[in-house]
Parts: sequence; C-alpha cells; structure tokens
Amino acid sequence: MLIIDNPYISDLLKETCAVNRFPVLRNEVSDTVSKKHELNLLDTSAALDKIKSGEITKIYSNSENALAWLSENMRGSALARTVEIFKDKARFRREIASMFREFSYRELPIGELRNLKIDDIRIPFIIKPSVGFFSIGVYKVESIEQWPAVVKEIENEIEGVSRQYPDAVVKADKFIIEDFIEGEELAIDVYYNEQGKAVILDILHHIFSSGKDVKDRVYKTSKDIIEKYYDSCNAFLNDIGRLFGLKNFPMHIELRIDENGFIVPIEVNPLRFAGWCTTDIAYYAYGINIYEYFLNGTEPRWDDIFRGREDKIYSLVIADLPDGISKKDVRTIDYDGFFNSFNTVLHKRIIEDEKYSVFAFAFVESNKDNIHEVDIILTADLSVFLELNR
Repeated sequence: MLIIDNPYISDLLKETCAVNRFPVLRNEVSDTVSKKHELNLLDTSAALDKIKSGEITKIYSNSENALAWLSENMRGSALARTVEIFKDKARFRREIASMFREFSYRELPIGELRNLKIDDIRIPFIIKPSVGFFSIGVYKVESIEQWPAVVKEIENEIEGVSRQYPDAVVKADKFIIEDFIEGEELAIDVYYNEQGKAVILDILHHIFSSGKDVKDRVYKTSKDIIEKYYDSCNAFLNDIGRLFGLKNFPMHIELRIDENGFIVPIEVNPLRFAGWCTTDIAYYAYGINIYEYFLNGTEPRWDDIFRGREDKIYSLVIADLPDGISKKDVRTIDYDGFFNSFNTVLHKRIIEDEKYSVFAFAFVESNKDNIHEVDIILTADLSVFLELNR
C-alpha cells in the first residue's frame, strides 16, 4: 500500500499508482490526485483490515508527513515501533551502540544549547535535531569560538520550521551532538525483501563545496560510484537489517564511509526513499522505477543497467533560496536560466509553494569530461535567478 502526501508527489509516482492499481490510502491528497489519475483507493478501516489479514504486507510513503497516520492507527505494532526508532536519531544511536563503541553522541533540549560548555566535546562535531529532515538545523562545529554563532543560527532557522513541516517530520525541541566522521557521504535507497535481504536501488554520492558545507545541493550517481561502494554498503545494510529484523521494509539511509571502509549511519528515513520524490533519479538515470521494484519485489540487474552508461554521471541538483530570502520576497524566478545551466537535463521540477525554500530540482546527465557544469553549482550564487520585490 502507498500513502501519498505533501509536500510533493511526482508524476512518475502518480502514474505508477494508477497503471499498477497499487492500493493507495485514501486521504485528502490522494483524493485530489484521483481526480486526474484513477487510483485504487482504500479508506483507513479497509487498509487496516488488509494489513491485519496479511493481504497488505508492504507500506511505502513518499512523504514523512504520512508517518502521523502510522503512529495514530498502528501504534504499538512492530512496524510503528521500528519507524519510531529510526526517526528518533538519539534512540537510533542507542540501538546501534554495540556496533559503534568508539562513536560518541549526546542528546539535549534546545533550551540548553546556549549554556552548553563544549570544552569536553570532541571537535569537530555535528549538531542536528533528534527528529529532522532535509538538513534542517544541521551544523558542523569546528571550533569552540564558532559555537555561539551556530546556536544563534539554529534558533533563527528553527523558528520557521513549524510552518513548513509537522512535528513527525521535524521536531526541534531536542538536538543530538555527535562525532563528525571524515569521509564520503552517501545516500542510499534500499528495501528489505520478504526474506530480509537488503536490495539496493541506488547509491548517491552527496557532494559538498567544502569541509564546512552541510547543505543538500548536489547528489551524484554513476556506474563507478555504485560499483565502488556497493559491496561494503550492502554488507552494512544487511547487518542493520538483521539487527532490527527488517522485512518488506523500504528506507532511505544516509551514511559516511571513511578511507578504510568504516561506515557510520547518519540517519535512517523509514518507509520512504529520497524525499520530495527525488528518488525518481533512479528512473531517469537507470530506468529503475523504485516504486514498482519495491512493491513487486524486483532486484536491479546492474550489469545490464550499466551497459551503455559506463561514462555517464547523473546528478540531482537542488536549487534553494539564499539564506534570509523567502518566496514571499521574490517577484519572479528565472527557472529557464537555472535549467539552462546544464547541457542535458533529463527532468525538470519547479516548486512554487511559498512554504518551502526549494524552488527547483534538476535531474542532470553529464559525461565524465563535463561534470564541472554540476560542480560549479555547489558554490554558485543562485540569487542571479531571482528578481526580488522592491
């Protein structure tokens, strides 16, 4: 069963639901979608009956907003408990502590940040909300002197978060401080099949402009990237699956891997793949419809998929407004100018909703010799595409 909800439902997801007649939970959003796409809608009572009887064994949602339904209607179930563990970063750290004995972390309320003495905390460290999404409230601290400014930035950023996301997605009353692990950051869409085996659907390399950068702007995937990290990530994901007893379970996991192959998970996003339906990059890059793959129990045949794509690099580029600017401040956005920054755009997405700072997503195909067109965007001033209100 699929639970579709805001902030964004891609055309690929809508069409996949309609064509396959996958069961979709009836809610306000799915009712609206069904006006243009004939969906196989189930109301809550029917959905719960089918889950209880075992007719429905797989649940997928495009949005973390839907986790509230799970908490309300399946509270106390094994699935709900697992989701709660993954969403709470501090609780997740406690559950996997035996796997990472040298990794330190601590949790504290937001009200204690200003008075926190960080002299005894290993620097650099990462601070982020215990329940969070989309790098909101995430900062890397590299010195004691930097701390007061970071606290002020957190307070300013969190002030507007409640207007964009519900508490189930971002809850900024508690924060977690944890060691920063040097290495590469990866984002992986994976599901566990009926036997509990991890099935990797994509591996994205999160690219940063510098060691201080923590923003979501560019993710890359390619034959080289997937082959480089596949074996070590697959082994790690199967360890996680065994620890939590995962079966018929989709998730988007972000992790860091150092030069020695040591892996530390950053966070796990349960029952979904990459947010805002950006997981669709697997479809535009490799022809992998991840919704069908999960719900039908299909596994990628990577050798076949990579054939003819050996020299291609596929990038997800996220365009967001500069700090201090909201969409209400913007008169017009030059979307064409942004998309024309790249030679080959496989798919364009425009986000006009005023609640969100993101204004566009681009799915870009590059050759190895012109990948600089994507790297440039890491430090680009995106305000050049904006005309502000006077």
